Amino acid sequence: MDQVFDDILIWKLKCIILLKYLFFTLSFILVLCTLVSCQSESSSIPSVEVIELEDYETIYEFQEIQFDSTAILSPSIITYDDQSNLYVYDRQRGKVVELDSVGDIVNEYGRVGRGPGEFRFINRITLQQNGLYLVDHWQFFIHKYNRKGELVSAMNYGSYTTGGQSMLNLLSAVVPEGIQTIDINNRPYVMPEGKVLLPLGRDKVDRSIYELRDWEGNYLADIGEVPEGSLFLPEGGGDVFLSAIENREIPGILKRRAFPVSDQANHGELFLIYSATARIVKYDTTGTKLWERKIQPTPEIEAVTRDYFKTMEKQNKASNQRNPGTNIGMLRKYTAGVSSPEGELYLATYTDPDTTVSFSELSEPLWIHRFSSEGELARRYKMISGTGTSLPSVFDIDFDDRRIFVVTNKAEIRAYPF
Repeated sequence: MDQVFDDILIWKLKCIILLKYLFFTLSFILVLCTLVSCQSESSSIPSVEVIELEDYETIYEFQEIQFDSTAILSPSIITYDDQSNLYVYDRQRGKVVELDSVGDIVNEYGRVGRGPGEFRFINRITLQQNGLYLVDHWQFFIHKYNRKGELVSAMNYGSYTTGGQSMLNLLSAVVPEGIQTIDINNRPYVMPEGKVLLPLGRDKVDRSIYELRDWEGNYLADIGEVPEGSLFLPEGGGDVFLSAIENREIPGILKRRAFPVSDQANHGELFLIYSATARIVKYDTTGTKLWERKIQPTPEIEAVTRDYFKTMEKQNKASNQRNPGTNIGMLRKYTAGVSSPEGELYLATYTDPDTTVSFSELSEPLWIHRFSSEGELARRYKMISGTGTSLPSVFDIDFDDRRIFVVTNKAEIRAYPF
């Protein structure tokens, strides 16, 4: 009996050891499969090529020793017309000039003032076949000129954006000094054939992002869904905003910030870029949503996001301001964009080295991201500025000769071949 008992005991021990072995083996296999699966999912995300652009041609260079009334001091907007001409808004001088291929001024458009064709602050320059449009969002006017510099007509859009001035002021800080990016979020935009996208006034902001009207002001369509969780004014004395910052969440008041880019390949369509949430949504001019893409994260976009939260945490400490939470800040993961004749989308992002607080480890501020016509990130261009020079997020592209036009903090205009 003792022998039989011993044999049974040994058999049980062997079974226990075998079961433990099988358990650990199966656990190892499961962990291995999980790792392989994760690696497969990670590898399924295509690596997006980075191309550094260092060589450039100087189109315009400010010479202090030749300072006169024609010198461009602050090129804050540049627009290329596909005929070797650049249209430049000099914010400091308050003028819009046309430069030829060698950088000489050949024409001027409008002037500072409050009369017909005069402006206080230009937010955007749009070139269309039927003319040149200047958007003055401080006076709620869009001025249309012919290519000779003559005023053709103007649109007073203030009556269509009731309460809009308060909303625009809320979403805009005071215009900074120097050459810095002009905020184009929730601003008027001229589409082909003179149709105009207008941001909705405060009494309509829960309806859509924009509405489309013709040049006579007739309503055509709503464009752009209002994202879930959007807020239209700071609530609770800034507590809601502060809570979002502390939790590393995008504040609701920033979720509806967006700017349009007309699709050059399809004039009846446009890209709407939600700049704080990094989304691209494609619409047609009837207001129909065609597709939506969440933009793939990149190191430079993540750096912009980290900078924003760290900056806002510092600014919104009670010791730094009397009313914490009232400065809504500007999270702009993308700041400007153009499309190619093939319908590809080019968006600019940057970290500004001249801001009061900068935590970014990136050495260059300006990146241009190229997206396919379906919104897939295809290439990243890193613009090399050179020692002692930075590149604000002001750009346009000559697609025929493959050149990216940018400006520098020293009032240069450069062309980088790509």
